[in-house]
Amino acid sequence: MKIAFLFSLVFCYSFYSFSQNPECWYQFSNGNVVHGMAEDGDFIWLSLDNGLAKLEIESFEIMELYNAGNSEFPTYDPRQIAIDENGDLWVGIQYVGVGKLSNGQWTIFNKNNSPLIGNGTVGPRVTEIFVDSENDIWIGTQVNGLYKFDGNLWSHFNTNNSPLVSNGINAIIEDSSQQLWIGTGQTWTEPASLVKYDKTGNWELFDTNNSGLPSNKIYDLAIDSLDNLWIGTDEGLTFYDGATWQNYLPGEYINSLELINNQLIFIGSRFNPIYIFDLISGWEELPTPDGRSADELLFDRKGNLWVDTGWGLFQFNHNSEWKEMTPLVTGLETTPVFSFLKDNNGHYWMGTSIFGLYEFDGQGWTYYDTIAGGLGDFRITELAELNDKVILGKNWGTHGTVTEFDGVNEKTIADGIGTIYDFEQHQDTLWVGAAKGLFKYDGIVWENVLDANDTLPFTLIFGIEFFNQNLWVTTFGHGLAKFDYHQWTIWDTLNSNIPNNFAQELSIDDDGNPWFFTDSPGDRKLIKFDGDEFLEFADTFQALQSGYIYDLEVADENNIYIGNGRGLIYNADGNWKLRKSREIFDVYRDGGKYLFGGFIGMLIRDPGCSFDDPINKIEPTKINDHLLKIFPNPNAGNLHFKWSLNPAIERAGLSIFSLDGKMIFERIINFQNDRTTVQLPPINNGIYLCRVKNRDFNFCKKIIIQKN
Repeated sequence: MKIAFLFSLVFCYSFYSFSQNPECWYQFSNGNVVHGMAEDGDFIWLSLDNGLAKLEIESFEIMELYNAGNSEFPTYDPRQIAIDENGDLWVGIQYVGVGKLSNGQWTIFNKNNSPLIGNGTVGPRVTEIFVDSENDIWIGTQVNGLYKFDGNLWSHFNTNNSPLVSNGINAIIEDSSQQLWIGTGQTWTEPASLVKYDKTGNWELFDTNNSGLPSNKIYDLAIDSLDNLWIGTDEGLTFYDGATWQNYLPGEYINSLELINNQLIFIGSRFNPIYIFDLISGWEELPTPDGRSADELLFDRKGNLWVDTGWGLFQFNHNSEWKEMTPLVTGLETTPVFSFLKDNNGHYWMGTSIFGLYEFDGQGWTYYDTIAGGLGDFRITELAELNDKVILGKNWGTHGTVTEFDGVNEKTIADGIGTIYDFEQHQDTLWVGAAKGLFKYDGIVWENVLDANDTLPFTLIFGIEFFNQNLWVTTFGHGLAKFDYHQWTIWDTLNSNIPNNFAQELSIDDDGNPWFFTDSPGDRKLIKFDGDEFLEFADTFQALQSGYIYDLEVADENNIYIGNGRGLIYNADGNWKLRKSREIFDVYRDGGKYLFGGFIGMLIRDPGCSFDDPINKIEPTKINDHLLKIFPNPNAGNLHFKWSLNPAIERAGLSIFSLDGKMIFERIINFQNDRTTVQLPPINNGIYLCRVKNRDFNFCKKIIIQKN
């Protein structure tokens, strides 16, 4: 199927000219994995693997995006979301605590400044956030019980200091009498129950022994306009009116409940359709998109049902049509990206985890998967081109498979070669480094190079590179090796000054020098081999000592890029930097640009800021100073905007960036009478970039913040 990608552009399009060594980043969101949803007026907040996105309901445009790379939000992996009566956003942060977003500023509550605890080394896993009628914040966790925060004081309830029989909290809701109902039970073996708490200290527990509940594991709760309680359990749906119990859908695993107009109950039932219960007409079934399970439901005020299936976000609109939000027009991007390829026709290919293979031909994207393209499963961790076919390296666990794909059919070339670590194409031959050897394939014959030279001591090949007809490989346990098509030369601790023999990842710089990592417990080093000596790159960034190393790309000593378990580590212009993220699996050099693939989706760094958004071929209106004025400049933090367009723009997104690419401030601005004023949060004096953008235009201007 054809899909369109929208970039979340960090700066501006190419028509804007930069000075002072610009550094532009362009990021695709990973929106297929949705952890939570919350409605906020005309917007829906989504927690994604790539951070928090604010999505406009009508246009499906991402208006704000917060993550560890562009804000003080500490992670790329938020979870539950709630909005309080002040309009502040509350977010559960996996293994950290809770974040609060108020007027563009983050406050993070964790084990250092609150009772939120975890297992001693990390914070709690937050499973639910609920805002009650008194604007108190209730936080449920997986194993640490229930927390309450009233804005000043914290309270903590668990099995040690309250009648709770389980510290695993799944659902929290409030009735008209301001009594809380709490659903508990995380594991199959632990005790669980339905809990009622009246905030004065009175607790009441309901289980299969004293109620009509079919199970003690309570996964979601809803209350209708008559104060009737609807309870989702792992054994069906239960109705409780305060006196009698009634059960429906026996044996069903009820995962999510939603009320609309106090008449319909939507039940997300794992592995089954969405059930609709009308109090008058009875039960109906709504098949989920592609038969997927419904993990979470949200019904917005415009009558649209939003469904997180665990594989993407879908909307069932008032026209009774399913519309896939990921990937499509929202900027919510594809699954984790493991590999890139630019073929001889200039087409880009992306290999992903589970979701298949993507091809961009300069106009649009084609998606190939097990349904649309005949591709098998597995993670596509390596890509190459040979004889006009795409060669796929596919890993699942330690099982590696190499296949070739002609756009229609997939053919297995080799299977069971262990984990595949690297592809390298040289002339008309593909070389493959894997756990069970070094292999080559000419389009016809597949062979193990090491079988032809059984005197070689190594088997596991981590990295492969060619330079001047020499094949270089890094090996596990036997150092660095070179093959000149006549003989092998091996450098190890017995005949050289290599720090140790565990050589991982490999890149050849523009001068032909091999770079690689040597890795032993607590002693990771980045090494350059100049042909005579192994030189430790002494100015190695400290972040290299933690996180798994996935990929390495070196142009020279001032341009080093490392895919790491903590994000992207790079040395640009002699300075080491860390762009925090989840794992970065692939670093791909495309001329002067770099593409990075990982759990965040796809990230592009363009040192020259020349990227022209070829994905959509969108050409925004080039607004200039005669059409939009931002004044005064310099400014103390109170920006005035005035349009001279007729008709004037009514609304746009405002973003403020530092010159190194960090987002300082972002919000939606509404223009009244062709003008508006925005008060910026406290920021340091300096030069910043101001972007005003919507779907029709993109305007950028340098502003100077200068306070007395």
